[in-house]
Order: sequence, then structure tokens, then C-alpha cells
Amino acid sequence: MARYYLVIVLIVLVLSGCGSSDSGTDFTPKTRAVPPGGTYTSPQTVSLEINQPGMIHYTTNGSFPTTTSPLYTVPITIASNTTLRFFGVSIGYELYQETVHTEVYTFAP
Repeated sequence: MARYYLVIVLIVLVLSGCGSSDSGTDFTPKTRAVPPGGTYTSPQTVSLEINQPGMIHYTTNGSFPTTTSPLYTVPITIASNTTLRFFGVSIGYELYQETVHTEVYTFAP
């Protein structure tokens, strides 16, 4: 029975790339805001998207977010001039964090 578990562990390690010095895979998450920053004439409902399992931290006051900043869970309504900053953190064996993105939303009369 112990041999069976050892085989399963080895398969998982091989499939996850553990033990490989350079798998050529970039695990850093990539996020984006939809719609992106720009000039608008009406309030915008902004969704933050991430390309892999993970979480997104953000701020809407122009400050730089950290891992203690709010987690994105639902679309954000932006109705006045706002600087949105956000970054993604992947979830897995190791955590990978991307650099902070900035989107500026302005409203014209």
C-alpha cells in the first residue's frame, strides 16, 4: 500500500513540474480591468480578470495595494474620477505575485 502512495506522489510531482530546474512556464498571474481606464460619460462597472486560479487585491483611492488590501469578489462601480490599482496572486504550490496595474477613470461632462 505504501508503494502505491509513493507512485501517486511521484506522478503528482512530475505533472506539477517539481524537481525541474526550468520548466519554461511562467506562473506569474496576469490580470486586467474590463473596461480599461479612460474617459467616460457614464458610470462604469469594472470587472477584474485573472488568467489562472488566484486572487486579486485592489484599491480605488490611488494608493498601492498590498496583500492586506481588499480582495476583488464582485464588479466595482466607478462613477467619479478614480485611480484603480490592482495585482494578482496565483494560488498553488508556490505563490506568484505580479506587479501592480494602474487604470485611471475620468468622467467628462
